[in-house]
Amino acid sequence: MKKAAMIVLMMIVIGNGVYLGQAHAVTYSLLHIEGDKFNPADSISRLEVAAVIRKCFAISDVNVPLAEMVMEYEDAEQLIPQDRGTLQYIGQAGIMRGYDSCFHPFDNLNRAQAACVFNRCQTILNGNVL
Repeated sequence: MKKAAMIVLMMIVIGNGVYLGQAHAVTYSLLHIEGDKFNPADSISRLEVAAVIRKCFAISDVNVPLAEMVMEYEDAEQLIPQDRGTLQYIGQAGIMRGYDSCFHPFDNLNRAQAACVFNRCQTILNGNVL
C-alpha cells in the first residue's frame, strides 16, 4: 500500500503519458475538483501538492512522524482552516517548508522542489524519519 501512495502522488504531479487518465481520475477524487476544471497541462501549486501528499498518506495508512513545532507562515492567514492544517502537517512532517516567513501556497512547484518532495516522501515510505 505504501508503494501505491508514492505512485499515485507521482502520477498526479507529473500526470502525463500513459498515466494521464489515472492521474485525472485520482486528482478529481483527492482534490475534490468539480466539473471540467482539471487541466492536465496546468501547473500544480505548492498547496495542491501538499494536500495530495497528505491525502495519499492518509488513505494509504502511512504513519508519518510529525515534529512538535508549530509552523507559522505570514501568508497562511489567507487560507481556510483545512488548508492551514495541511501546511502544518506537511511542515511538521518535514516534506515541505516555506521560505522568507511564507509558505507561498499558490506558487507553482518547480522541478527541483518536486524532486526534493518525492525524495522526502520516499524516505517516509521507507520507514525513515526526516
